[in-house]
Amino acid sequence: MRIDAKGGFVEVLPVSGDFDRGVPLRLRLHHPSRAADDLALDLAATKTGWRTMTAPGADHDWNLQLEPAEGDAWRLRGRLPRSQFAAHLRPALDGP
Repeated sequence: MRIDAKGGFVEVLPVSGDFDRGVPLRLRLHHPSRAADDLALDLAATKTGWRTMTAPGADHDWNLQLEPAEGDAWRLRGRLPRSQFAAHLRPALDGP
């Protein structure tokens, strides 16, 4: 996932895996210490991935979770360090 601060959007681009491109995604951004500052962003499908016209602040770390907007078939996790604008999301556990 990446944040385009100038364009004011968040974008998720698939690198590997088999994702249903017609399903909207939800990106949850968890503040490391204040739940009141957590965000949930719904991303719509685009030609290259998924996008939402929101750009969260980069003044602290974010814990990330990506999942389908409806249901809980899978989820990917990652961490976005302060002042960074891209993160790799992956399963929390390695496969068998």
